[in-house]
Amino acid sequence: MKGAVAVEKYILGGYLLVKPLCPEGDNLWLSNNVISASNCVCDVLPGTHFIETLKSEWLEEHLKTISGLNDHEYFSLEQWVIEKFNDNLFSWPGFFTEMWSAKECRERYFSKVDDLYLLALGLPEREVELFINEAPSAHCLLASTLQKKIYMNNDDIIGFELLGAGWQDFHSHSCHGLQTEFSRELGIIPNEYGLLRCHDDAYKAMQYVEELPDEKDVEEGLWQPWVIGLIDRYHNDTNNS
Repeated sequence: MKGAVAVEKYILGGYLLVKPLCPEGDNLWLSNNVISASNCVCDVLPGTHFIETLKSEWLEEHLKTISGLNDHEYFSLEQWVIEKFNDNLFSWPGFFTEMWSAKECRERYFSKVDDLYLLALGLPEREVELFINEAPSAHCLLASTLQKKIYMNNDDIIGFELLGAGWQDFHSHSCHGLQTEFSRELGIIPNEYGLLRCHDDAYKAMQYVEELPDEKDVEEGLWQPWVIGLIDRYHNDTNNS
């Protein structure tokens, strides 16, 4: 097991390509290399703006900057994502249903990105039915993948993250600096990836979030303790040649 304590079975939802956040200055993250399944915290590539009605020029320029893609390559990526979306291989909140499609995306479009993680995303088995029944409709492909009941390899698990399934995205406990409250109030210290270390910590933190007063203004959504597995970590191919 890669640094996390898993005590039950976890169901695979899909795969993510994530560029970690490396905080500078006052480190409220309590970690120097933060991984999150939420694009509010990290760059989750390639992003879902390709399949949304409202396009974002800022997101386009940001993605070109971190990926090194030119206009032609960016257009190719856009067509590739739309094709995979239509084939049910990619969907909100930015996940791939198959590992091979995530790897293909990285190799074709993000080989210049230094420090990119291929992650597995899943739920404790007891949480799956709740997500299937109550998650927003945009998460239907993720719900369908969870319904297949494919078990994750517990040896891949590196931590847990509280995620709230919103309209088309995930919010994270890290979006509100709750990791500092978890540390102060519960004695829960995040691991080297900025994730909750173990199953018990995840459920203690989940209970804490459920009991937060309304004025805390945590985003609405279906909040659950998700599990993160590390499949691979990539560095810039041009630096390795």
